[in-house]
Amino acid sequence: MLLDDIQERIAPSFNRVEAAINLREVIKQPIHASNVAFVVPIAERPAGNSRDVDVGRPLQEISITFGVVIGLKSINDPTGEKGMTALEAVSYTHLTLPTTPYV
Repeated sequence: MLLDDIQERIAPSFNRVEAAINLREVIKQPIHASNVAFVVPIAERPAGNSRDVDVGRPLQEISITFGVVIGLKSINDPTGEKGMTALEAVSYTHLTLPTTPYV
């Protein structure tokens, strides 16, 4: 499944990786680890309908866009300087996902 692939790909960069549907609830949660990531579906775009030529059953492709929400724990950091350092330490190579569609 695409969601599992995304979680597996970014897992080396974070202490915890989870899936989430409700972004508002994710933001309300306290951060207990030094860094966490939540994979969130951002948009779904259905393609046109078609029929399977052999069986005749209806087919419809859906393009789903996912986002990664990053949470960082930075204590005694009123200006956010430590938080920025922690954000830069996250390996962005793990966050660059393939652009080819999964089938």
